[in-house]
Amino acid sequence: MARKITNGAIYNKERTKQKCLDAVGKILRTEGFEALNISNIAKAAGVDRKLIYVYFDSLDNLIATYIKNNDYWQSFSDSLQELLTINKKDFGQQIAAFIPQLQFEHLLNSREVQKIILWDLSEKNKILKETSLKREKILSSIFQISDPLFNNTEIDFRAIQALIIGGIYYLILQSVSNGSPFCGIDINKNPDKIRINKAIEYLMNIVYTDGRQRSLKSSKK
Repeated sequence: MARKITNGAIYNKERTKQKCLDAVGKILRTEGFEALNISNIAKAAGVDRKLIYVYFDSLDNLIATYIKNNDYWQSFSDSLQELLTINKKDFGQQIAAFIPQLQFEHLLNSREVQKIILWDLSEKNKILKETSLKREKILSSIFQISDPLFNNTEIDFRAIQALIIGGIYYLILQSVSNGSPFCGIDINKNPDKIRINKAIEYLMNIVYTDGRQRSLKSSKK
């Protein structure tokens, strides 16, 4: 019997924690990051506000947990080393296209993540800065397998990826804010989403082909 009670307590704790996390997402979707406070979260979750402090210690920790659970780049943390090992032979060409394509899909389908990015662009925040630093750490690990190909060329691969990833952010946020096309492309329509994915793959093929040719010439000098 004691074991059942313990299990019940654990279950209730985890269920309450999830309610709080779900409430953060709901508020982000419907009201924006400005409305994220203890009172609003407790009300949306249907829990006593004291439980937020019991289970998360603070509002910041609750929000940090939510962001960690939903951040696109954090999803690579557990499988990063395996991905790097698999993609090392081709200097990360496949993953170089796959990561921004997956980012595009993830961001397009998550209203909450869109709000988080807008929050990040709107004000300085310790939680969001820590998330950005973790993203940079992951990207740095990925660049380590592509750098050997481009180091002796004039191709700035990191700058190219920065433009692609930054462009994805802008395309989606601009579309969300006013729903208008950009360069005649409406990413809310499936054919145009496919065009973006094909463009990313096309750019990576060009960059890597050029990189291999330049690297080969450099090695023969």
